[in-house]
Amino acid sequence: MAVLNNENYHEAQVRDNIRKMRLVLDTLPSWLKEYFRAIEPNTSARTRLAYAYDIRMFFEFLKENNPSLKNEEISDFNISILESITRFDIEEYLENISLYEEIIRLDTDEVAKLLDMVETGENLTDKELIYHSRTKTRDIAILTLLLGTGIRVSECVGINLKDVDFKNGGIKITRKGGNEAVVYFGDEVEAALHDYLEEREGINPESGSENALFLSMQNKRISVRAVEKLVKKYASRLTSLKKITPHKLRSTYGSALYRETGDIYLVADVLGHKDVNTTRKHYASQYDERRKHAANIVTLREKVPEKKQDDQKDD
Repeated sequence: MAVLNNENYHEAQVRDNIRKMRLVLDTLPSWLKEYFRAIEPNTSARTRLAYAYDIRMFFEFLKENNPSLKNEEISDFNISILESITRFDIEEYLENISLYEEIIRLDTDEVAKLLDMVETGENLTDKELIYHSRTKTRDIAILTLLLGTGIRVSECVGINLKDVDFKNGGIKITRKGGNEAVVYFGDEVEAALHDYLEEREGINPESGSENALFLSMQNKRISVRAVEKLVKKYASRLTSLKKITPHKLRSTYGSALYRETGDIYLVADVLGHKDVNTTRKHYASQYDERRKHAANIVTLREKVPEKKQDDQKDD
């Protein structure tokens, strides 16, 4: 299907998310359909899909850790299971999730190594290197943009040429729910985009993709799946211990921004979180560390130097 403009691209994404939602609901208990029908007027298709994935993950955790559920299909779970869930179940699950999320963010040195790897093509196969020579500049631009702004992969692939404003250092994107926003980028992102756009000028896009910023090797608007694959290709050569996805690059940016600024509200705004509690949930460990550090910032009584105390005793 030809994508004519940014708006049509996101409409297509909504339809795709609705299709995925139906598939996920088939794996969940039938009584959950009423819940998702009830929240439909106030949520986007992408948000409902994310909720469905989260619920399925929680049920999978229960099935794996509860002997009475091991032989039961998740789709057959009775609604009475909600009454049997204890506070301990939820705390154990959240602990499991928080430990997992801490593992799958890139460290500062890993970010640099990842971009260097894309630059050089190090550790790629001979076949991959052939394609790498054609996509290197684009891949660097995409990864630098994701790591340097924290935008979602769906927002990245939906960017049009006219959305990039070098004069003000910003890019117009379409957030979840269809709202437009401007994200600002720094010098490294600007340089990577300039390099790619010089190359982009020499490419003749396929019909329907003339406005797209990032193009695939078929000269069509690049897809979310294609970006996911290129991130996996490079990241798998960087580390085998972390499963790096575009969303983890977003988490990496959020962590770095919070580490540098200490402003959870700024991080929430830049990442496009409607509720700052969503941001706190993802960066809870860093948030707690800053709160502990704050405990010693405020001094109630000025400490008297030990030498002065000894002098006072002598008097």
